[in-house]
Amino acid sequence: LAAIGSSPKLRASTKIASLVATHGIPWHTYKALYRFVALSNVDPTTCNDNPIGRNACYLNGSERDANLEEFNGLEEWQKSHVHEWFVLLKNGDDKIDFQMMIEHLIGRDVSDVLSSLTENEFKAAIGAAERSLDDEDIVDDELSPSFDWIDEDKDGVLTVDERMRAVLEDCSTQAQDSVICDVYAQLLRPWLPASLMSYEEFKAIIVTEGASAHDEVSAQFSSFF
Repeated sequence: LAAIGSSPKLRASTKIASLVATHGIPWHTYKALYRFVALSNVDPTTCNDNPIGRNACYLNGSERDANLEEFNGLEEWQKSHVHEWFVLLKNGDDKIDFQMMIEHLIGRDVSDVLSSLTENEFKAAIGAAERSLDDEDIVDDELSPSFDWIDEDKDGVLTVDERMRAVLEDCSTQAQDSVICDVYAQLLRPWLPASLMSYEEFKAIIVTEGASAHDEVSAQFSSFF
């Protein structure tokens, strides 16, 4: 009832809390973030050759319908998470700076083609990354720079605080209501493995879309109830 009468961003945060409690972190979509580094920097002169995978030109406007079709093929809860993510982080002109979001979450540079997206453009972008991952799975050189960036003290392992830092930074710099975004971020914390995480463990969680961490995280989350 509280959610019904609240602001759209608070309702989005409440909805995301429900989705996370039911399904956990949307690792499948999170995995796609790492692919945008390559996709947003594709050389347009190669597009006539119809490259695939990391080199695909799926972010081109001509690919919009195919990208939306791919997005619409995701599970309903995954699509809902993307929608609520957009509502939570959209700015005053009802667009999201996806470029900034990616740079804050994984510490990688992407082109400004992702800097100002409507919700449909945001969904199409997710669909583009999904298509690319269908072609070619994520690889080491897409993940290791992000691990090194998240590893703030450079000790070769990630703490929960280091993993949370990126999410909280995105809240403080992008969300119109950073307090509500912080609430959302803290809801994710119990779903992150509590143990120190090596690069190989970090990679395994991304590649297996969270399956490798499922048992540990489920045990942690259950302890809160």
